[in-house]
Amino acid sequence: MYSDHKILIVEDNADHSKILSEFLSEAGYFCIWVPEGKRALTMVKKHKPTVAIIDLKLRDVNGMDVLKEIIDFSPETQCIILTGYSSHKAAIEAVNLGAFSYLQKPIIEAQVIVAVKRAIEKRISIEDLKTSEVRFRNAFEHAVIGRGIADLSGRFIKANQAFCVMLGYTKEEMLQKTIVEVTHPDDLQESLK
Repeated sequence: MYSDHKILIVEDNADHSKILSEFLSEAGYFCIWVPEGKRALTMVKKHKPTVAIIDLKLRDVNGMDVLKEIIDFSPETQCIILTGYSSHKAAIEAVNLGAFSYLQKPIIEAQVIVAVKRAIEKRISIEDLKTSEVRFRNAFEHAVIGRGIADLSGRFIKANQAFCVMLGYTKEEMLQKTIVEVTHPDDLQESLK
């Protein structure tokens, strides 16, 4: 199920990256390794990975800077920070910047596999939600029956074309109206009973 998902490993220690690549590959993931943080964004642009595992302490740049660059360019890429230094401050900063997770070295295979799997599941959920929102928007906008959505104050926040035509307003005008303004007084009295 997850074999189509690419995992970018940003790790300057060849031994650590080899271990990560081996057990992630055995778990069915396609891994891409870069030893420098500066090359990470190039790989993100080229391969569009689902997950990036980023070592916090790289020789050329700070892992937090790599995290920021990846999130800025590819917010859908789920980032996991990996470090050999226990720092709650760094973990909080990474999560606040948008990291999916934070793992500490020495790496434990099962923890990395679970973190990667959950990151992929989050990415899939985000993509599914976007698809669902597009479907809802299309169904709402193209419905033959007039549809309007109002906030708690009764002001319309959405209105499809059929609704606007039915009431004789442009969409911009409709979004300035409230339910009370477009409802016949008899119907208002009936709904209050």
